[in-house]
Amino acid sequence: MRVYLFANPQSSSSLREQVEKARQILVRAGVVVHSNLDKTNEIGFEEQDNQSTMDRVDGLVIEGSSPSPEQGYLIALALAHKKPTICLLERGKSIDPNLKVLLKGREASQLLEVTSYTPQSLEKTLQRFIDRIETGGGREVPSIKFTLRITPRIERYLNWKIKGAKKTKADWLREMIEKVIDKDDKYTKR
Repeated sequence: MRVYLFANPQSSSSLREQVEKARQILVRAGVVVHSNLDKTNEIGFEEQDNQSTMDRVDGLVIEGSSPSPEQGYLIALALAHKKPTICLLERGKSIDPNLKVLLKGREASQLLEVTSYTPQSLEKTLQRFIDRIETGGGREVPSIKFTLRITPRIERYLNWKIKGAKKTKADWLREMIEKVIDKDDKYTKR
């Protein structure tokens, strides 16, 4: 999963610390994070091509406590591309009136979340957002194509295993991977 993390580059040092903490939380959760604050453009995104950026990410995280003109544009672009978006505000900061208007729209309100956070609640808030991206807001639907080369022996086993099960090999393999994920304490405690 990839997300774009945006924050006002002119924000206070304490706010930049929170943005870095958010980045670290996302990375620990296994998310590839791209940001306007990256020192190098190692991700291959062109600075001026936000349209292309939205095509390459699964969601948008905005630290909106220190507003900038670009964040409104990015939110509109993410909504146009139907990307889940979260706008984080430090506790006590007020919501931009334009965002309040957006939140009244049915489609936008399903994609856009504006939430306040504290340093203690940031991890839980971001994990909830990651879960929302992964499930598409509801039932999780496989959307990533993955090619797996197997041996004839494994194929023979899969054919035998699904015979009469009314499942495809892919569905059965997904279920097995889900079971491994559920049993992986190191992953579930992240």
